[in-house]
Amino acid sequence: MPEETHSGNTTAQGHHQNDSVSATIPQDVAKAHGIEDGDLIHFETADSDETVRFWNLSENRDDE
Repeated sequence: MPEETHSGNTTAQGHHQNDSVSATIPQDVAKAHGIEDGDLIHFETADSDETVRFWNLSENRDDE
């Protein structure tokens, strides 16, 4: 039986004080939880507690 593969990854990125934080989220997981571009995502790590804005970096963005 083949391994399950994700269609791609999306990334939540943000800045808190002088630290940059990021988390990679599989696209199917993001969709299952209703996470969309521009949403704020809260997550905790061993040494931080962050809220960052989600951007789907797997899609081309034209912010210029």
